[in-house]
Amino acid sequence: MRTAPQYVGGFDMANASADYVNGSGTEKVIIKNDFMMEGLTIEARFRAIVSTGAAVPAFGSPFTFLERMVVEGDLIGKGHRVLFDMSGRQLSQFVRAYRSIPLPVEPDDYIVDVGAVATYDMAIYYYIPLNCLGGSPMLRRKTLLPGNRFTQELALTLRRGSLQCLGENASGTTAFTAFSSATGSPRIEVMRHILKEGPGKAQPASLLAIHRRIGPFSLDTTQVNTLIGELPIGDFAYTCLHLQQGTLSTGGSTPELITASNALLTRPYLRLGDNVIRDTGPFRLENKMSPWRRGVRDGSDLYLTAQAPQAQINGYTWGQRVGELLIDFYPDGQGGDALKMVGRVVTGERLYIYGDVTGAANQQLEVLAETIEPL
Repeated sequence: MRTAPQYVGGFDMANASADYVNGSGTEKVIIKNDFMMEGLTIEARFRAIVSTGAAVPAFGSPFTFLERMVVEGDLIGKGHRVLFDMSGRQLSQFVRAYRSIPLPVEPDDYIVDVGAVATYDMAIYYYIPLNCLGGSPMLRRKTLLPGNRFTQELALTLRRGSLQCLGENASGTTAFTAFSSATGSPRIEVMRHILKEGPGKAQPASLLAIHRRIGPFSLDTTQVNTLIGELPIGDFAYTCLHLQQGTLSTGGSTPELITASNALLTRPYLRLGDNVIRDTGPFRLENKMSPWRRGVRDGSDLYLTAQAPQAQINGYTWGQRVGELLIDFYPDGQGGDALKMVGRVVTGERLYIYGDVTGAANQQLEVLAETIEPL
C-alpha cells in the first residue's frame, strides 16, 4: 500500500474556544476526496508566555492545546457522516495505544518545568486516522476512506483551548503567540495521506471506519458491580474501545482531565444484554499486559537499569498508560472478529459498561471507539 503525504493548507488560530472550519479568513484548508485517504497530520506551533507560575498542568499537556477535532462529510448514499470526533488529548492517547509510542511533540521543557516563568516555543503533532489503526494490512487497506464518494470536500473543524488549556493558572497570565515570536497567533498546518497505486485501476474500499468519543460517564458514586453507561448500537461493528478515566479539572475553563488514575473504575467489564463478553479484572492488569501481548514496549525494562526514567509531571512518561485501557476485539487483525452490532436493535440487546467504582466528585470515564461498517 503506497501512501503519499500531501500538504493541504494552514491558518492562524487567533481566538480560543472558537470553531475554525476549514481554516480562517482567506487561509483555507481544502481536503479533497479525489483519492482514498489514510489520515491527516495536524501540526500546531505557538509560543506560550508564562508570566506567573502555572499551578497544575492538565493531564496529557500540551496535547490538550486542541480541545476539539472533527472530520465530517456527506457520503453518497449514506448522508452526513462524522468520521472523526475527539479532543487532542484523547486522540494522542488513542493513537499511542496502537503505535506504542506517543505522537511527536516538542514541549520546550514546559511539562518538566511547569510553574517556571518563561517563554516556551512548542510544536505539537496530531494524527487523525481515517482507516483502521490496528488489524492486518488487508483490513487497513479495506478501510481507507473511499475516494470520490463524498459530494464535496471534507470539513475539518478545529478548536483550541483557552489560556488555561495547557496548565491551570488562576491569574490567567499566560499568552499564546506565534512560534518563536512575542506577537502573532498559534499556527496550524494540515497534511493528508493519500493512496497512490500506480497505473492500475484503484481497488475500491469496502468498509468505512469511524473514530469517535462516547460519554463521558460519571464515576462520582462508590458502587460495586454497577452500570457505568450504555454504548451505541447499530449497523456497524466495534473493532476496539479505548477507556480513559480521571478527574475533571475545575480550576480552568477548558473541560479536561487534571489527573488520570487506574483506581477509579477498578474492574470494568462489558455486557451484551445479560452476557458478560469482556472482563479484564482490576483495571491495572490489562492496562499493563496489553502492550506486551501486542508485542510493543511499555518502558518497564528501563526500570531494570541503574537510572530509572525521570518523572514527567502530568505529561506522558515513556510507555505510561495510567488511566487507560484498550479493549481490542480483533487482535489478529481480521475484520470478521469485530464485535458486530448489526441486528441488536431488533433483538433488544444492548451493550453496557459495568464495573466497580471508587467514586468522588468530578471523576469520569471517557470511551473512544473505532467502528467499521459496510459501504
